[in-house]
Amino acid sequence: MTGKRKNKGQNKGWFVKAEPKRARCDGDQEPQETSTSRPLSSKMASNEMATSQKPTEHFQTCTLCTEVFVNPCTLVCNHTFCRNCVVNYTKTRPEAISAKSLICPFCSKLTKVPEPERPVEALENDVKPVVVLQELGGSFNPESKGQSDDDDDDDEPEPEPESTVEELADVKPCSVMLEPVDLPGSEPSDTTNCAYCKGRGETTPAAVWCRACDDALCEKCVRVHSRFPSTHYHDVTNLYGEIQKRRKAMCNIHERYCIELVCKDCKKTICRKCRILYHNECDSVVRIESDLFTMLTELIKKKEALSKRQEDLKPKTDELKSTLSREACRYAQMEEDIMLVTQNAIEQIKSNERKLLDELKEMSNKHIGQLREQIKSKELKAHMCQIHAKVIDQALQSECDSEVYEVYLRCGAEEVEAPREMEVTERGRIAKITFHHDIKRLKQEVRDLKMGELEVLYEGVVNLEDNPLLLDTIDVQVAGARNKGWVADVTVLIVDGMNTVIVTDRINNKLSSFYTRNNKHCRSRLCLSSAPWSLTKLTNKPLLAVTVPGMKQIITVKVTPDLELVSTIKTNKQYWGITYLTPYTVAVGSKSPPCVDIVDMCGNVLFSFNPLLSCKRTLQCPNYLCTTRKGNILVSDGATKCVVCLTPRGKVVFTYRPAGDNALKCPQGITSTCTGDILVTDFSLNCVIHLNESGEFVRNILTKEDGIEKPLGVDVDGRSRIYVSLQFQEVVKVYLC
Repeated sequence: MTGKRKNKGQNKGWFVKAEPKRARCDGDQEPQETSTSRPLSSKMASNEMATSQKPTEHFQTCTLCTEVFVNPCTLVCNHTFCRNCVVNYTKTRPEAISAKSLICPFCSKLTKVPEPERPVEALENDVKPVVVLQELGGSFNPESKGQSDDDDDDDEPEPEPESTVEELADVKPCSVMLEPVDLPGSEPSDTTNCAYCKGRGETTPAAVWCRACDDALCEKCVRVHSRFPSTHYHDVTNLYGEIQKRRKAMCNIHERYCIELVCKDCKKTICRKCRILYHNECDSVVRIESDLFTMLTELIKKKEALSKRQEDLKPKTDELKSTLSREACRYAQMEEDIMLVTQNAIEQIKSNERKLLDELKEMSNKHIGQLREQIKSKELKAHMCQIHAKVIDQALQSECDSEVYEVYLRCGAEEVEAPREMEVTERGRIAKITFHHDIKRLKQEVRDLKMGELEVLYEGVVNLEDNPLLLDTIDVQVAGARNKGWVADVTVLIVDGMNTVIVTDRINNKLSSFYTRNNKHCRSRLCLSSAPWSLTKLTNKPLLAVTVPGMKQIITVKVTPDLELVSTIKTNKQYWGITYLTPYTVAVGSKSPPCVDIVDMCGNVLFSFNPLLSCKRTLQCPNYLCTTRKGNILVSDGATKCVVCLTPRGKVVFTYRPAGDNALKCPQGITSTCTGDILVTDFSLNCVIHLNESGEFVRNILTKEDGIEKPLGVDVDGRSRIYVSLQFQEVVKVYLC
């Protein structure tokens, strides 16, 4: 099979996709004798290949030199290249030279040679040639093109030497040859007939669909398809219903090559040519199909996780939407209130304006009237003076002395009365009206005009540096109650923008909530079958968990801000203190036996611990618990007179047990702020103690002088307010920091 063969009258699909039953890879069993073992030329004749199409140059091109194969050879990995190209590439790879092997430029797999002691140049003769490609390559070899053209002009074609399948049995299959070829006029999307047989001019019903090749195969061709290493891992499915075909993406750099590989080092999809040219040094280059199942599995898991997260976020989103709508209505009402206050201020200013204008008008009219009367009086006096002057003139002309004397006496009397009349007139007369104003002062007063102020609440932020001031006192005693209350614990929630204070009353076996709605003080009660003790907030929802030690129960309560019982959880122990850990777990304190348990929302104990300190149990009476911002558990123990910080696994973070003047006598309620500060009440010392996040003493932030007497529960809200429940006074005192 060393002579050149002509390819006239041969269909390219036969060489690419024919079923060579006797052709095999290394390790295959000997095939049985079948009718397909007749000569190759008779096989061609039986198929009646009328077309004279030559194999496409794409399948006869070396991916290294991008030229037609010259002395092609197939390595153990079934990748085919020119002999010289493989040798030249091996010279550039030191690991291949040291191993005395040929390295595949495509997958970097080493091909052992029989005599490795020879130089690299001599190793090419040890590689098994690809006879079919070698013969087919002649039609594209530049040296044989002229000869082919001359042969085409001959009237009689030169007869081809007969070749049997047995003679080709030693030829290693080439992955390039196994690529599906679309013959002219073929339909790639046809799922009725076998694409391989259609390439040979036959019409065979298809039985399966190959997702990787995007082709339909008959039963005979699928056996060959599953035999070769390059296609045996392809995903094939039976043809029924609608076939979901995978679109083949083409390389942007090499437009003739499909994207078939993934470079995990570069995290990029590439084609075969990109692998050789640009990703030679990369270690993790695999076919997409090899990781497709893993990728699909991960994507399905990711989709399920996203769907679950979407379901979890939906109620929170709905709650935020309702809050948004509610807050928008509140803000609209606030705008109306601000405009109303402004309108009232404007009306008051206008009222002052009208009052001032009326006063001005009144005084100005009075002044003008006085001036007119004065003018009239002056005119009258002038007229009288004129008359008197005439009388005097007549007396002067009179010859009677007695008339002169009478006129003289009358004129003297008028001169005496004139000043008195003038004095009386000037005493009630307005001299001048002026308007005095200080525009700067007026602007300052308008600027300082208090029409109201906005109070912004930030969740969980409490400034403990300032001295707290008593802001309010909430009386929890119920009018007409038979027994005096015992406020064991207190917490605060913001529900619909309202501060809602919830307390536990042990004597009257109830929970009570206090809130203000429409400027009215309201309260709600939830009666229980036994005395409640401690309570804790659950997540961001208005839910509470309350311990009922006498009934060995933990109840959950919804705050609307009225109280509604949601569920009752049965437990095996009497639990006192309680604090929230996760949406599915809470930490609770037990006295018998003394420990802290981590329980789920069904009452099952997940963990239980009571650490040792100096060979003694740290906990004896864990009445109050709380959770820090780091997720640790703070325990206030009145029996051991200490505060212990534990991890959810029971490891001690710190223990606050001071001596001397700062020693604890009966620590009770405990809480932690978002900044890590700790507040703990001391029932015997009548104070609230401030500790930092590390458990170090800061100061007594509230004392008896501030009204603290026999305190139990303590809590903080997001408006710098501290709530302390006092046992015997039956009140909750609210302090502003």
